[in-house]
Amino acid sequence: RIVMKRLDNIKENARNQILNSMKELNVKSIKDEVGNISFIEGKPTLAVDTEKLKESGLYEQYSKEVNVREHTSLDVEKDARAIRFEERMVMPSGESINFNLSVDEDGNAQINDETREALRQLKQFEDTLKQTKELEKQMRAEIMENMKEAGVDEIKVGTATLSYVPEYTKNIVDTKALKDAGRYDEFSKFNDRSDSIRLTIRT
Repeated sequence: RIVMKRLDNIKENARNQILNSMKELNVKSIKDEVGNISFIEGKPTLAVDTEKLKESGLYEQYSKEVNVREHTSLDVEKDARAIRFEERMVMPSGESINFNLSVDEDGNAQINDETREALRQLKQFEDTLKQTKELEKQMRAEIMENMKEAGVDEIKVGTATLSYVPEYTKNIVDTKALKDAGRYDEFSKFNDRSDSIRLTIRT
């Protein structure tokens, strides 16, 4: 889990480097033989303010029960060394992604061959990370089935604890009921969404 978190950090760090380069040069999109990169401006999103709804005493009236599927819960105790390892945000080689962006006289974004290769490597890395996450889901599902068959609720290995959580129900806000009652705006708030990029890289 700690290694997976580091891999996610690597991906986010690389994407942030690209995003920052585009923002610095006011580039909204890059169209190149290697693929396309688009700048996506973060816009606030409207969502229910659950705390405000609870404080008003109306939460029960505007909530509904939903089923939560059985799953495993993984808890890993982290020491200072593990936290430092998790927070390192460099490529596996130890280097940051080398993203060189420039704008020509006509205002078109340009990247060099080294950057094209870095983007191809990032695409391969993200594909591998996606496959690894799928493998993790399969492994956890298999472990869960074995835990159920053996009647085991919890497994501890070193600083990690894997727990079996059976299906249960929980209450969530019934957004439709709030809207139908004409009270959605009263109990909603805007959440900030950060800027991001959309990568379409040809391999």
